[in-house]
Amino acid sequence: ADRDGRRTGVSVLGVNGWVDDNDFTDAFKSNVKDTIEDELADICMRVFDLAEKMEIDLEQHIKAKMRYNALRQFKHGKKY
Repeated sequence: ADRDGRRTGVSVLGVNGWVDDNDFTDAFKSNVKDTIEDELADICMRVFDLAEKMEIDLEQHIKAKMRYNALRQFKHGKKY
């Protein structure tokens, strides 16, 4: 896990651009594994897995929440 603040420094396009699976695996292990980006991806995958298991259309709920946030007052009408 990310305990040292390590970041990938590698673009996703670069990682996804490697054709050979062995090259991809090696590059992932040396450049991406155990970085904050890797850990955040794990979190997202688990959340989407849970939503699917619970039959929640998370994409629609995210869209609705983003629209709601865009329409509400700055700082939700609070003065602090």
